[in-house]
Amino acid sequence: HHMKYHMLTAHGLGQKLVCQICRTYTCANNSMLNSHKKSHSEVRSHACQTCGASYKFSYKLKQHLLKH
Repeated sequence: HHMKYHMLTAHGLGQKLVCQICRTYTCANNSMLNSHKKSHSEVRSHACQTCGASYKFSYKLKQHLLKH
């Protein structure tokens, strides 16, 4: 399973899904496509409890929290 996923994502083998919003982003699975679609949204659902800064992606909030 891991090798198949690696081949699809890292080497672009298999079916390509295209973002219907920007039409330039392509990926191998719906999970990656759904994550990418967040970049087009204004929704910032990950907020810092200390200062109120908010982010679209949880990893960005985690990076921010290291600064406090």
